[in-house]
Amino acid sequence: MLAQWGLSRDDFLQERGLNTGIEWHAEFESYLKYLLQGLQQHKASVLNIFRTWDNKFFPNTNTSLAGQCREGLNNEQSTRDALDALNTDKEDLGDNAIGDGEA
Repeated sequence: MLAQWGLSRDDFLQERGLNTGIEWHAEFESYLKYLLQGLQQHKASVLNIFRTWDNKFFPNTNTSLAGQCREGLNNEQSTRDALDALNTDKEDLGDNAIGDGEA
């Protein structure tokens, strides 16, 4: 829905578009209903939307609202790797360190 608004002639996202007359809140509710019903009914088109966005925004998880479990991810190993990288980080923040007592 935000992509639709972004491509519209409306300058502001508000209840009713000043230039287009689109009822944006109703548009949002319709899209939400489509997504929720699609999830409940296991519609392939909706499940693919969730899989696509899950892969984009949550690439290191092994579950999805779409119900597909991605194989090959090892969250424990990923966490260890991240902690190892943090431990080997030699960067000194000096006077700009968070919590150094100065405002």
